Amino acid sequence: MDFTQSVTLKAFASKRILITGTTGFVGKVVLEKLLRTVTGVGRVYVLIRGNRTWPSARERFVNEVATSSIFDTLREQQPELFEHHCRHTIRCITGELTESRFGLSESAFRQLGQDVDLIINAAASVDFREPLSEALNTNTLCLHTIADLALIRKIPVVHVSTCYVNGYN
Repeated sequence: MDFTQSVTLKAFASKRILITGTTGFVGKVVLEKLLRTVTGVGRVYVLIRGNRTWPSARERFVNEVATSSIFDTLREQQPELFEHHCRHTIRCITGELTESRFGLSESAFRQLGQDVDLIINAAASVDFREPLSEALNTNTLCLHTIADLALIRKIPVVHVSTCYVNGYN
């Protein structure tokens, strides 16, 4: 199959994409696939919560995400492209998915909504020992904020479903 002719790859070209969950397994895979296969991908925004070790999204991205083995192929086969993406394509946003407006100011939230063409929500809690209220916040209720962001310009959302999203099973 000739992937250079993929309708999906063409649709993603030059798009400005927000990805949530890039510190997790699925989010890293999504980011790597975008960077490696989408020729001319526009800007990629990653919403990352700071932690004790790396308080800013950029620090955490550089030290926890970009160093992940998922990027080994890209790093080895196209090191200049990987470096370019890390320095210029990827924009790190320090925020909390479960907070109103991701913890951003109203103006920063609106600006983000103006800047992106597509949202990929890959954030999730897959810890079945976590209190249900916390898992629901991360896996379902945060979608209200994602929808609010998408409605700023009526942009599409790709939601990666995970545990606690089907209330009947």
